[in-house]
Amino acid sequence: MKQGEQEIEWYKALVDNSSEILMIIDEYGNIKYISPSVKDIAGYDSDSLIGVNTFIFAHPDEVDYIFSKLQFLLENPGVPEFIEFRALHKDGHWVEVEAMGKNLLHTPVKGIVVTMRDVRKIKKLEKELRRLAENVPFGIIVLGDGGIIYSNKEAERILGYSMEDFPSLEKISSKIEGEKGSFISKMKRKDGKEIWLSVRYIETEWMGEKAYLVAFSDITENLLLQKRLESRTTLLKTINRILRHDLINDLTAALGMLEVYRDLREESLLSTVERRLNDAVKLIKRMRELEVLSEDGKELKEIRISEIVGELRGKYDIQISLQGDAVVEADDALFSVFDNLIRNAVVHGNASLVEIKCTQKDGLCEIVVEDDGSGIPEDKLQKVFERGAKFGKGGAMGLGLFLVKKLIERYGGNVRAEPSPKGARFVIQLKGRVT
Repeated sequence: MKQGEQEIEWYKALVDNSSEILMIIDEYGNIKYISPSVKDIAGYDSDSLIGVNTFIFAHPDEVDYIFSKLQFLLENPGVPEFIEFRALHKDGHWVEVEAMGKNLLHTPVKGIVVTMRDVRKIKKLEKELRRLAENVPFGIIVLGDGGIIYSNKEAERILGYSMEDFPSLEKISSKIEGEKGSFISKMKRKDGKEIWLSVRYIETEWMGEKAYLVAFSDITENLLLQKRLESRTTLLKTINRILRHDLINDLTAALGMLEVYRDLREESLLSTVERRLNDAVKLIKRMRELEVLSEDGKELKEIRISEIVGELRGKYDIQISLQGDAVVEADDALFSVFDNLIRNAVVHGNASLVEIKCTQKDGLCEIVVEDDGSGIPEDKLQKVFERGAKFGKGGAMGLGLFLVKKLIERYGGNVRAEPSPKGARFVIQLKGRVT
């Protein structure tokens, strides 16, 4: 047998044993060739169908639809076209099939080539997959060239959109490359809330066209928890570092002074020892305040500023004035914020007056704490909240202000030091309302 004949036999065997139907029709829909697999799908012998018009097997409701597809193929040679329809089985029932046609009348084939397959099993499987997709705990969408083809209920719940009003999801589609992959993307829900999604995708086929199956879950809460954990770890490291360094320094200095006292018996040395030990005790108390920041489960509540100011007036022998009042979202540690600010004013600024003013600004409650002390050098304003910053009388540590900043950030607010002609000035912004 010649090589050409062998190739023909090879292709014939391939077509004859395919599970799909291969059919060639003329421009009127008459069958010129149909593969033997038509018997498995529709019950007919292939030889009995030669010359038969395909429209006699079409469901009456779909004749016009199929004719329009044939017209498209005739008008667009070489362009494939997908079609799904019902075909009459030899025993009288209808078989759901999908087909892909291509006009090759202008080639040696001299016909329209159509491949068809029975989609009943596929439809059943698709129905089962849809059922499963509607019950998984993550969002699923199918992206095609024209946008979103399918979305499950969880996808609609996560993003807040129904299938009819889904956005283009450009942030997701723009990151899809290759056959499969994963990424994290920030999205905006229909209600405007921003969320973070963990996205996985894989290339697939939908209705004969290339598409992507995309699965995603909302990881916003997980990321927030991770951020809190990282913040907690950082604070615990800070506590450890301060205790190891500063506390040891104070205790070592106190022990050194005691050794000198044993030799010289100078009473002034005991005052230095007492001061160093008091510093160590204050440091431990301050670390306990800082430790509060690392504890989980601390719920914020409404705190009234005037109540805090009332307590502080009984603690310090200076004038503390309050203009206005406010209720802010914080916890009991907010007392430490104002305590530290006033302590700094008294101890490091030698202040005799602290003025506190509450106003509403940009949707937040703004609280200004200003004193009449020596103030903060302008070149130190940006650094006063850093751990270990030194300013004021004696160049003391800025640990108290470091604590202030961390507490305010815990409440979702912000604090800054501003230049002032008469002393130190701190501006705090918190969620709340002026009353």
